[in-house]
Amino acid sequence: MAQRPLILPWLVEQIDSRRYPGVCWTNQERTEFCIPWKHGLRQDSSEHDTLIFKAWAVASGSFREGVDRADPSIWKRNFRCALKAKRVEVVADHSNDSANPHKVYRLPGVQQRGPGSQDSAELGSDSQSQEELVIHW
Repeated sequence: MAQRPLILPWLVEQIDSRRYPGVCWTNQERTEFCIPWKHGLRQDSSEHDTLIFKAWAVASGSFREGVDRADPSIWKRNFRCALKAKRVEVVADHSNDSANPHKVYRLPGVQQRGPGSQDSAELGSDSQSQEELVIHW
């Protein structure tokens, strides 16, 4: 049996792939991202709205195509719980937006380091005015 992937590296790879409609980075630093979050009971909901959730279900081994019953609400719940367990923060919840329901998340361990901070000096930054982005997973 294949080893279950870690959600954060897997998710970054999926966002970078641009394979899923609406799944994208929302800032240049690639620390915040958008996930479409359409309610399953909406009249205009479709299979495309759950592709990222299904992909995580398949990758994590909780759903096997042709074996398990498809349940998009369970896929979404498991995806949300996996993010929460890794302390991925919801920055904006627009899931009730009728035109574009989505959530914006921030990766965990992202800190803006200002000029003159101890970490900035330790990293040997030659530009004291430049902020550094440090990500710890």
